[in-house]
Amino acid sequence: MLPLLALAVVPLVAATPLRLLHRIYDPTVPDALFHDRAVLTPDAAGLFSVEPSPSADTLFAQTAHDVSHALYQLALAPTADADPDAPWLISSVRACHLSHLPAEHIVLHLPAPGSPPTALDYFLVPVPDDGACPPHTPALAAPRNLSVSVALPTHPPLPDLRVPPPVTTEGDPAEPVVEKSFIQKYWLYIVLALGAMLLAPGPDDSAAAGS
Repeated sequence: MLPLLALAVVPLVAATPLRLLHRIYDPTVPDALFHDRAVLTPDAAGLFSVEPSPSADTLFAQTAHDVSHALYQLALAPTADADPDAPWLISSVRACHLSHLPAEHIVLHLPAPGSPPTALDYFLVPVPDDGACPPHTPALAAPRNLSVSVALPTHPPLPDLRVPPPVTTEGDPAEPVVEKSFIQKYWLYIVLALGAMLLAPGPDDSAAAGS
């Protein structure tokens, strides 16, 4: 009987759920705190389930001031084994773009499969090409359509390197070797063959006459 083979599945992301935080950051209102937004739970295939926090909408209900100069920021809460001095993973968009309930997309950058994220990108769709806020920004609304994906490092294709031209000992380009013709290569053998043909004895005339 053939032995059974155990296949080890390498998870694409770490099995630990990730806490997603958010805040409205306005330079005129310092010390804005992050609040719980959702919990991102990955599976072995790298897909995430998003569980919103019960208090996620509180942040938008409390934001009544002008947000034309404010940023909406997402961050990943540090894990228990993370370096306390390491910077947080934060990504920002203009807060005014949340007024029309755009679709959201998060990209988590991993250095290798199964490793914790090292960078966070946050995108909204649609957003004006110039990134400008609408003339009259209505009240902010809590976004609902959130998708999460994972990005692994990619390597650019290797350049097609050419063999460097030969150079002399002085560093000057070497002259290319001129290919010899057939006569130049084998003239000596041709001369020897012609000489042998000239020195070879002819047919015996007396023997030809007696016959």
